[in-house]
Amino acid sequence: MTRTELRLADALDAAATALREDTLRPLLVPQRPRRRAAWLASAAAAASLLLVVGVAAAVAGHLPGSGNGATPPPRYYVEVSDHGDLPVVRSTATGTVTARVQVPHPSRALGPYLVTAAANGLFFTVVPAAAGVQIYRFRLTAAGRVSSLGALPGGALPGSQTAPHAVAASPDGSRVAVAVNAGRDDQIDVVDTADGTRSVWQGGIEPSYGFSVTSLSWTGSGNELVYYGEWCPQAQPQQSPSQEGTLAQALRACEAGTAGEGAKAEAWKLDPASRGGLLTSGRRLFSLPAGPYLPQVVISRDGTTLTALSLRANRAGTPEHLSVEQISVTTGKLSGVLYSQDLGRAAAAKGQPAYLNPISLSADASGQHWMLFCDGSAQCGAGLNGWIDNGRLVPLQPADGSVASEAW
Repeated sequence: MTRTELRLADALDAAATALREDTLRPLLVPQRPRRRAAWLASAAAAASLLLVVGVAAAVAGHLPGSGNGATPPPRYYVEVSDHGDLPVVRSTATGTVTARVQVPHPSRALGPYLVTAAANGLFFTVVPAAAGVQIYRFRLTAAGRVSSLGALPGGALPGSQTAPHAVAASPDGSRVAVAVNAGRDDQIDVVDTADGTRSVWQGGIEPSYGFSVTSLSWTGSGNELVYYGEWCPQAQPQQSPSQEGTLAQALRACEAGTAGEGAKAEAWKLDPASRGGLLTSGRRLFSLPAGPYLPQVVISRDGTTLTALSLRANRAGTPEHLSVEQISVTTGKLSGVLYSQDLGRAAAAKGQPAYLNPISLSADASGQHWMLFCDGSAQCGAGLNGWIDNGRLVPLQPADGSVASEAW
């Protein structure tokens, strides 16, 4: 039974218990008919209960977040604008700002904050700085207020001169993984939130023009970390000067991950218990197929499914269709579509490649509710920001998609 059905059943049971038998008039009928009448009354009562519960279930099935028996989405989420402003807490229902996360303000030249959530109202935000990045931890109260804000022990990650590319907290909040740039290629730092110890995964990728981690995610147990990375293998040097312009353009497209010729993108699973190593020391789960560009790939809580944000482009390279697809880890084949939208002429008229603007997909701690945002200045036309409810996108604020990071 759903939560609504259980509450209705409890209410009916309570009403029946409160009824005193000595206040009821006896039925002045023979014994046999009386038993038949009692059976009919019980049947009618059961039918009435089923009718009430059925109507309530039908109504509940049309409420946002309760389709297919799912629980409602979190009441609040943390949002970071692409203008470099402080992270804010917003109401999922109204978009009203209920609090601001008062962390140090980074230089805008280093990029915006990133946020991620664990279970039970626990959040982490990554603040870029000139000497590296700093991770902060805080909680949200039942009223959408910020509490217990403080720097995470061991959360100062030195050496990065650019903004972090991705962040993800394990569901129980015991570990936080951050992808930072370490020269030409990204590395992944995993911080133990209890004692501040740090593990690092780096290297192992074939010689390239830059390896970038675009998404990080954890299985429900927190024992497996999955990263999705893109890179452009080094081109052959035997190119004549007359081909230099074409080669440079191809490399820029390849480096950007726009599914240009030679571009690679893969999802790998790492074991945090190994305390670091090569980025290829785990197991490869998925390789980018020919055709769509997948800017985000996220593992499911049970580790059996990859949920991918997919963009399909026309011959000119302009994205025309966006979808959120699920891929079986076992077979590597499409197993379902959570959301789909034609981007239409609004996106095509912009004529800018997808990599120039933020686009992201993330789930809540339960793995049931997905948030999707896409910057409005490029591939998504007017911009997208919402959560997916039975194949439709329920709008979130800011509605124009001017988001750098979101979590709930």
